Amino acid sequence: MPAEWEPHDRCYLVWPERTDNWRLGAKPAQATFAAVAEAIARSEPVTILVSAGQWEHARSVCSEGIWVVETTTDDAWARDTASATAANVDWAGLAPSRQLSVRSGHTR
Repeated sequence: MPAEWEPHDRCYLVWPERTDNWRLGAKPAQATFAAVAEAIARSEPVTILVSAGQWEHARSVCSEGIWVVETTTDDAWARDTASATAANVDWAGLAPSRQLSVRSGHTR
């Protein structure tokens, strides 16, 4: 997986909503995430992953240029909780511990 600063095709964000993680029903965090998404969208495409219960709200506070996609999520830190993909990987050159498939848990 490339580092955050490496070239990529799109930025993915996960909509904050867990009341055990975010104060005031996550509303301040949601406003901030929407502003961050708008800032990022000036230079690259943005997709926000959001639960069914929050989809309408997220869609209403984000511009039409931002994709709002309904999905099940557990937290807003996508790098830790979302599936990851890698392209053009030289699997033979990786140490066995790095050959773990994030999606399936199987080694290659």
